[in-house]
Amino acid sequence: MKIDVNVLSGKVDTNYDAFNGVVNTFSITPEAGKTVITMAIPMVDIHGFWYCNMNTSQLQLMWKVDFTSAFNHGMPYLAFFNLERQLTCAIATDNLTDDTAFSAKLNQQECTYDIKIVVTGNQPFTLTVDRRYEISFQQSVAEWRKSVMPELPEFPAGAWEPVFCTWYAVHGEVTAKWVESQMRKVKALGFSTLIVDDGWCYDESKRVTPETLVNWYNRIGDWEISEVKFPDFKEHVKRVQDIGLKYLLWVAPHFFGVDSELYRQHPEWTIGNLHEGCSHLNIKCRDAVDLISEKLVKLASDNNLDGLKIDFIDVVSPSAEDPIGRDNRVLIEKLSNGLRGNAPDSLIEFRQGYATLSMLPYATQFRAGDVPFDWMMNFRRLVDLRLALGDGVPVHADPAYWSPDEYPVNVARHMMVMFLGVPMLSMDVNTMPAEHLAIVKFYLDLYREKQSLLNYGHWSIIFSSGNAGVAMVENENEMLAVIMDGSLLPKVGQASAGRKLTLLNVSADTLRLNECEAAPGDTAFLDSSKV
Repeated sequence: MKIDVNVLSGKVDTNYDAFNGVVNTFSITPEAGKTVITMAIPMVDIHGFWYCNMNTSQLQLMWKVDFTSAFNHGMPYLAFFNLERQLTCAIATDNLTDDTAFSAKLNQQECTYDIKIVVTGNQPFTLTVDRRYEISFQQSVAEWRKSVMPELPEFPAGAWEPVFCTWYAVHGEVTAKWVESQMRKVKALGFSTLIVDDGWCYDESKRVTPETLVNWYNRIGDWEISEVKFPDFKEHVKRVQDIGLKYLLWVAPHFFGVDSELYRQHPEWTIGNLHEGCSHLNIKCRDAVDLISEKLVKLASDNNLDGLKIDFIDVVSPSAEDPIGRDNRVLIEKLSNGLRGNAPDSLIEFRQGYATLSMLPYATQFRAGDVPFDWMMNFRRLVDLRLALGDGVPVHADPAYWSPDEYPVNVARHMMVMFLGVPMLSMDVNTMPAEHLAIVKFYLDLYREKQSLLNYGHWSIIFSSGNAGVAMVENENEMLAVIMDGSLLPKVGQASAGRKLTLLNVSADTLRLNECEAAPGDTAFLDSSKV
């Protein structure tokens, strides 16, 4: 069975064939700034699909699959697979910068998925069509990833260290006094980095509610320290650093709050309708890009910060009709190069929407999207990041946040799922119950013990009938498995044979493997090398 791949570029029509069982690659030179690619995938042994930022691998045949990618969002890769997650067909390009639109539509009459890919820009690129049925889709995406990025950049040691974030704990009520009241206990628990999130650059004290959210970002954009909340900010930063914590500030370079001085001076630098009190940066305006990037780099340098959490880079979506990928690249390069020019080991956090291969040279850590209270979705988001970015990348969990009245078993689950990445917490540690603090300390100690395995081992995912059921990391001597679906335990036992095994049981079942037993929300250890 073959697939006709039609590459339409201006007035040029070129036909290719993609055959079963092989990887076909096609070199494409665009004309007229836009390339349209079409093909039809036979609806044979297709039960699901995956693309970057889905937060699951979908076991469903959607009438239409649509997504976009560009330098600041997503990746140009789409996989179809069967019930066992064996590959049916993967389609990808190696153009990680230009805005690209993917579309797959069910064609009932022809029994096909009709594919259309639109790539903007004049840069030559390679199209890959992978039809190897004998491999998993995980292997396919890993090999494509290797083809477009053969070597990973070096990440600073601090990127692998547990993080405490102020956001869920205190929202816009954050102050220097609140931060400093927490930090010695935060350090004692095992955290090494502090992120002071939104709230530091305006005097107003507020929490996120339906009422405040309507106008939440109205004062964002000037990037000046609130002297009401943070008097003598530079000394405050030093006091936190002297405790042994790196200090990062939250910023959102695309946001122009309507009550900011920057917006009043330059409304022409913005695009789009107001949302939550702000408009968005016109990324094509180089004067604005230069001013904002220089201001944020100077903010970090003047206050001896250890880096920045750079948020909402993907707030303006890619578009094949109005491309923004290359313009966003200019901003991101200016920010990253500026921060590293002042401090080579600067920590730079990017969020999940733009935690992609194109971003690996520009950030040091890549965080799962916001999931307060929801440890199950934290697990799924971390799985998606692992599938997209692969091994050896500092993937960070979204900050764990739970009710003070939460059951200890669920506190443990929050901590365990974060082992898919670097743990992060956002709780008021001064008011946390002693039992909750003990659980946090136990798992941060375990993270330290297993840090080499977790950070540099090989990750793989076992899927159940719905979502990811197990995430496993292994090296020559040991394996650690975070188990969501207890029915998959035999597969874990088989994979870990002859090695030490650590089981983190977030399922609802008691797990038993040889002499090893783990109750729901418990952790167990087994030395299979002696069995």
